[in-house]
Amino acid sequence: MPDISLIKHQSGFLMPSLPVDKELLGKWSAGEVLRAKVSKMRNPKFHRKYFALLQVMLDGQEKYTNPEDLLTEVKIRIGHYSEHITAQGELVYVPRSISFVNCDELEFESIYSKTLDVALKNVLPNWTKDEVEAHVSRILGFL
Repeated sequence: MPDISLIKHQSGFLMPSLPVDKELLGKWSAGEVLRAKVSKMRNPKFHRKYFALLQVMLDGQEKYTNPEDLLTEVKIRIGHYSEHITAQGELVYVPRSISFVNCDELEFESIYSKTLDVALKNVLPNWTKDEVEAHVSRILGFL
C-alpha cells in the first residue's frame, strides 16, 4: 500500500491531506484497525535550500559539472550511504536517498548541517558559514 499524507486536525485526529490520500483511506471500512509508521514531512522550502547550497558548492569548485555528481560525492563524505560488497569482493558505497519518503525532517536537518560543514572545509574554505547561508538565501530570493 502506498504512503498516505495526513494532517493533524485541531481535534487531535489525523485526516488525509490530499484527495488522493482520502481516496486511499476510503478503501478501508470505518472501525478497521490499521498500522502506520508516522514521520514528519519535510518542508519543501528546506529541500530547495539544500539544493541551493549544492549549487553554491558546484559554483565554487571545478571537479564536478552537475549537481547529481556533486550530491553523490557529498552523500559519501557525510556518511549517508550503505556499504555493498560486489561479487568480486570489492567494497563500494551506495549513496542513500534524501527523498521526502526516505528521509524525514530531523534526518534532513542533520544532512544539511553536515553538507554545510563539507562545503566550508573542502569546497569554500575561505567563506564563513554566514556568507554561504547569505548566498544560498540570495539564490532562493529570500533577500
